[in-house]
Amino acid sequence: MIIYKRVFENGEGPLPQCISSFKNLKKLVVNGFEINGFPEGITELKDLEYLDLSASNLEAMPTIPESIGNLNKLEFLALRNSDIIELPDSIGELKNLKNLYAVIIENII
Repeated sequence: MIIYKRVFENGEGPLPQCISSFKNLKKLVVNGFEINGFPEGITELKDLEYLDLSASNLEAMPTIPESIGNLNKLEFLALRNSDIIELPDSIGELKNLKNLYAVIIENII
């Protein structure tokens, strides 16, 4: 059973949708990766507690999808130095969120 996955440094392209097949994943770290849009598969990881997308260039996706609110167990979300400029209202639905790091966000809704 995989509970931690790290993707980092100079990768490019979409994260595979199969990321959602890691049903027991609790921690996902994606650093310095050129992501072509926010991978919806991440929001299907119901046990995810820790998500770090720091220093990721989320090309063509300046916001996180509303479905981020489905991650009920999420406690930690890091978006430092990413291209995210807007957070969805559903961020408020993350009742277990204890740490939100979003340094370079232009508009917080």
